[in-house]
Amino acid sequence: MNRMLPVLVVALAVVFGASQAPARPQSQAGPTTGTEMMPPFDPRYFLGVWEVEWSPPDLGLIPGGAYTGTETVTHLRNRYLKVVVALEHEDGTQLNGEGVMFYEYGLNGQSLVRYVAYDAGFSVLQSGAIGGDLGGYYSFYWDTPEITANGQTFALRGRSYFVSPAAYRVNQEISQDGADFFNFGTMWLRKVADAADPAAATEISAIQDLELAAADLEVYAGQYQVGPLSLRVFVESGRLMMEVGSQPSTRLRAQGDHLFVPEGADEARVSFTVTNGRATRATYRLGTTQFEGERVDP
Repeated sequence: MNRMLPVLVVALAVVFGASQAPARPQSQAGPTTGTEMMPPFDPRYFLGVWEVEWSPPDLGLIPGGAYTGTETVTHLRNRYLKVVVALEHEDGTQLNGEGVMFYEYGLNGQSLVRYVAYDAGFSVLQSGAIGGDLGGYYSFYWDTPEITANGQTFALRGRSYFVSPAAYRVNQEISQDGADFFNFGTMWLRKVADAADPAAATEISAIQDLELAAADLEVYAGQYQVGPLSLRVFVESGRLMMEVGSQPSTRLRAQGDHLFVPEGADEARVSFTVTNGRATRATYRLGTTQFEGERVDP
C-alpha cells in the first residue's frame, strides 16, 4: 500500500484545489482588536499514535459493533501527513487502512483533506473547513463524496472536535442509498504517550506532589496561548489549577524546577519559563507532541 502514497498526495492536491471549502466564520462581540482572534490550527496536533474506540451500527458498509485499535499519524512532507489505521472488531475481524492528510491555510481560511483506503474494499475522502472558537477548541467540519461498497452507496458527514491535546472525538452521520443521514457512532481517539521518547517523560522517575507556598503558586497564574490551546492557570483554595478552553479545570502537581503534572494525566507535562519572578511562557507536552507559547494576559 506504500506505493499508493505518491498517487494519493497528487490526488489530494487536485481534490483540495477544486473543492476547498471556506472556513466557518467566528462570532465575537464588539470590534476586532487583533488580540482576541484564535491562532491557526497546528496540524502537528495529529502526530503520534492514537487509541481508537468506535461502535458503529451495522448498515452494510462495515460490520456493526465495537472496534478498538490505533491510528498512527506521521509527517510525510511539507503539509502532508501519513495516516495508518489498524482496527479490530469485537469478533476479531481486522479493518486496516492507509492514506494521507493535507492541511491548507490561505485566503479562504483553514481546510483539511483526508483520504484513507481500507482493505475492506472502499476508501473514504473527507474534506472541509477547520474553525476555532475563543474557548480554545477547534473543529473540522467534513463530508465525503459517494462511497460504493457491497452493492450499496453511502455518504458520510461529521465534525471532528479537538477538545484537548490528548483526546478528540469524531461525531459522524451516514446516508445509505440516498436516504436521510443518521448517527453512525461517535469515534473516540486518545493519544498514547511514547515512553521511549525522553521528552515525553521529562526526566521524572516518580511523580511527586510538592507543596508550594501561595506566593510561589501565583508566579504561574495567568493566561497562555500554547499552540492551538488556550490555557488558563489560576490558584484556587491553595492549589494550582489549569483550564484548557472551557473544559473542566484540573489540578497541577508540582515536580520542582517549574514543572507540573496534571492530576489524572500522569503522562502529560506542563512546564513554565519564569523571568523576574513571573511565568512568561508555558509548554504542554504529551508523548511526542509538544505545544508552547507565550503568556497573553497583561
